[in-house]
Amino acid sequence: MDSRSADGFTDEGDRYTLKVAEGDVAPVEDTRFGGSAAFSGTLELPSDLVEILDRSEKATLAFWLWTGRSAADDDFADHQPLFQVGTWTDLAVSVRWNRLVLRHDNRVELDTQSAGRDVGVIWPNRWAHVALVLDGNAFRVFLNGHAVGQKDLESLKPGMRGAVTLGSEAFGGRIAHLRVFDQALDADTVQVVRALNLPEDLPGETEPAPNMPGLNLKQVSRDTGYTVRELLETFPAIEEWPNWEEISKIAPTFDRERFKPPPAPGVHPRVHFTEADLPDFRERFANTTLGKKMMDSIRGRSLQLRSDLTPWMEHLDGANIDRYREEYRQQEILVTRREGYHGPWLGGWVDDLAAGNLTAEIASDIEKPPHQRTLRYLVHLLPYEAFRCLIDEDDAGLKRAGAATATLARHFMSLPEYQELGEGNSWQDIYQKIHSQGIGLAYDFAYNQMSEADRADTRAFIALMTAGKEILPFQAVPALPANTTNWLGIHTNMLPMILAIQGERGYDAEAFERIIAAQMKWVYVAHGAEGAPFEGFTKSGYMPWWLIHAARQGHAFIGTEYSKNIYRRFCLHTMVPWGGRHIYETHIGRVDSGIPYMKFAHPEDLVVDMLYGSHVMDLINDEDYVYWPNVRTSYPPLYTELMVADDPLGMESDGTYDWEKAFDRTMAHLRAIDEPLDYYDDYRGVMTARTGWDRDAVMFYMEPRNVAGGHTRGSRNEFLVVGHGREWSTRHNIVESDSQWSSVILVDDKGQGHSVGKVPPGRTLDVVRAGDASFLTGDASWAYSHGMPNSADQGQPIPHSPNDSRFERSPLPWMDLAWSDLPHWLTGAKPGVGTRDSGHGHWREYNPVEHAFRTAGLVRGEYPYVLVIDDFKKDEEERTYSWQMQLADDLTVDKRPLADGTLDLVLVEDGDRRCLVRSLEAGGRAIDQAIVDASGWQPFEYLDRHQAEQQNNRLVINARSTVGDFKTLVYPHTPGMPEVLTRFNGDRSQLTVSIGDQEDIFRFAKDEDGRTRVSLERNGNRIF
Repeated sequence: MDSRSADGFTDEGDRYTLKVAEGDVAPVEDTRFGGSAAFSGTLELPSDLVEILDRSEKATLAFWLWTGRSAADDDFADHQPLFQVGTWTDLAVSVRWNRLVLRHDNRVELDTQSAGRDVGVIWPNRWAHVALVLDGNAFRVFLNGHAVGQKDLESLKPGMRGAVTLGSEAFGGRIAHLRVFDQALDADTVQVVRALNLPEDLPGETEPAPNMPGLNLKQVSRDTGYTVRELLETFPAIEEWPNWEEISKIAPTFDRERFKPPPAPGVHPRVHFTEADLPDFRERFANTTLGKKMMDSIRGRSLQLRSDLTPWMEHLDGANIDRYREEYRQQEILVTRREGYHGPWLGGWVDDLAAGNLTAEIASDIEKPPHQRTLRYLVHLLPYEAFRCLIDEDDAGLKRAGAATATLARHFMSLPEYQELGEGNSWQDIYQKIHSQGIGLAYDFAYNQMSEADRADTRAFIALMTAGKEILPFQAVPALPANTTNWLGIHTNMLPMILAIQGERGYDAEAFERIIAAQMKWVYVAHGAEGAPFEGFTKSGYMPWWLIHAARQGHAFIGTEYSKNIYRRFCLHTMVPWGGRHIYETHIGRVDSGIPYMKFAHPEDLVVDMLYGSHVMDLINDEDYVYWPNVRTSYPPLYTELMVADDPLGMESDGTYDWEKAFDRTMAHLRAIDEPLDYYDDYRGVMTARTGWDRDAVMFYMEPRNVAGGHTRGSRNEFLVVGHGREWSTRHNIVESDSQWSSVILVDDKGQGHSVGKVPPGRTLDVVRAGDASFLTGDASWAYSHGMPNSADQGQPIPHSPNDSRFERSPLPWMDLAWSDLPHWLTGAKPGVGTRDSGHGHWREYNPVEHAFRTAGLVRGEYPYVLVIDDFKKDEEERTYSWQMQLADDLTVDKRPLADGTLDLVLVEDGDRRCLVRSLEAGGRAIDQAIVDASGWQPFEYLDRHQAEQQNNRLVINARSTVGDFKTLVYPHTPGMPEVLTRFNGDRSQLTVSIGDQEDIFRFAKDEDGRTRVSLERNGNRIF
């Protein structure tokens, strides 16, 4: 086999370096290969190499290729010829965007992208090995040793015929280590040739960074402060995690047929739907209850952009006074309940912009502070109007919206603050300027009615906003807490902007890949295997809006069981027994806004459908309800939900929906499949337990919260009890609050370290799931003893790791890193690198305690109850320990001291349900032996962090003692249920609880660390 390097290539042992004369093709030094050829023109191969190609029907051309070109380049050419035989119409291989394309006789014969993004794509600014193999009439292409395409060229005659050139004026890349063979190399030999010139870099430096497209480990090391070794050994790629096969498994409920790929580049609309979808949309919006009401809201909102002010003002009047107006009745538009502020009438502005006129009022608006800009409403609302025009076949309105969008884009692009944006800018900064992804979607919706000049200018602006840009936390290694920030879900709204110009001039494939990588981190890092989120839940629900787009592009994260568990497991098991509300970190509320997208992906899953039904039931059944969310550009828009909105299962033919019936059907299903009655997720540190899947069940909730989230409350070890169809204890809707607002213990009126900044994590010490009882033991001593300040120089590094808080340790190596070594929540860097903000990595002393244990759980049976055992000690001094239970607002407390040294505090409602809170022990002693103020009911007023007055309803038991040890029984009951009888043995090491024929015996033993160990026996049988 004849193999040679080209003239001008020198043999340096087993390395070949391309050396050429000055001119269009210039030699350059390269950090990877030492020497390579940079092209601004063409290089004709010497005749002796052409002879090898010409004399045989079998030949191979192998070389290393680097190109920085992608569709984001301003001077992008559709095809950038790389290798050419004879004239253009004979045979040519071109770089097209991010892949190789074979053309023969001026036809595209092969496109390597069809092999998939993992092997068939050339990443900009990276070296790739290319082998072009001619085997008779068969032409094969290899990238990095992988076969990525083959084409039989029947009209290709033997011999290469004529000049062979590399590069072109349009190519602008680099080539190194060119080899020409007179044989058609097979795949194994191509790998051998590739290995000959693998560079001897520092170990791993130039390898791709895990889950960060476009970056190598050296760049990430420089930006984050972690060494290459730390990045390789401590933060493996998600695809290399031990349980990757399990967590990436697609759920059988995933409906792939709903996720059709987008059309060819330049065909619009394309982001949310295609033109072929419009007839079905019109049918659904005209004839289904849910679709019609949501489309009514779109039409109502679009009045804000119409030329005539009167309909908009009348629409607002109608919304405010809850009545119809005849004009809207004729248009079949509901104009009733209005939610939030929607800004001023903007139709005059749209008319001016559509005419190409930028008035002084519009131009000066950008000078205002962001929250005062009228433009934020305009940019946000333009897609609503464009979408309405598509549905209503209003071509004139669509043309007006498209022209206004183009004028607005030209205005933004003329401003210095936009012109200064460059590669690597954070989308967060840009997003704050233009307020939403609206311009991209207005372009997509109005494209077919826009002039070519308007399209080009709008497309150029979108490219300026998106090319080379990053979102949080793209730049972070795949580890908490940086990949869990709620901002990730918000700022992924760059995705529709990028997809609006996919494949067109200015499109940046790498920016798209960065978002996909960030979405993968959200799915697999921001949530645990059982679905519980690291952060608070509300804004976390934004991400499913954008996962729909990823699925259409072939990334089916939303189709995995792992992703579905956010709803199928976490939301289901935090749902109160009668449904419709869920216990979250900061409140008890409805399911989050991501559920329509999970329903769209898993339409037949009964649990997901039931949760979705609770989300839409008011919209379906309330004749006067209009779904009209507030115009807040950080929130996902209504039209996104409209495009996936399904009727829930069980919709009647007359358009009515019985959610209660759907709920009962799902509960029957859960009983039939023996859905567990308890739930625990070590990732977050949260347990729920219930007596059954029925409306009257009793439910217990406890959260040590093993992680230090962003908006944290002084609530480690908080518990809740609900049952018999109502809340007894509750959580209040305050994002950040002191321990006075939580069902935890205070010592001398002081709780956990919220006032310092954030609250350190709790710990799960034990989990019992024993059928008749579910118990959990949490340790909140870190949360009392320390607070987490906002600056590293205000505290000391936290020496504990996430694994130190878990009941079962995670095998992921970064889970053993101290919190002070985990990536910063915002920058993704090692704490202390480039910022003083400590994030989750530092703490300082706040309220030191010796220990703060809580063991609590639900005891099932005919007469269920909750037992809460607290072991708390600050120091040797006598102090006031306050045991708190936060109450539903409508409850009062009836105090009933008992002769046996216990205290009954009965929660009273207007109806006939009651909940007994029996204080069995306070301050480590019998109630009548402790100095106790057990007045019980102590509502209080409080100023929150915004200095707004809040009111709270709570039960408090105060004990004056050297320890804060409490034993408390909570028994929700209804008329006819027997009373609870309790008694201790002589040394109080055994408690008997008798209710009717049910007799439970608890035995207690104190450990040296102060924690009470508990065992339970029922009617002579050991439970745990």
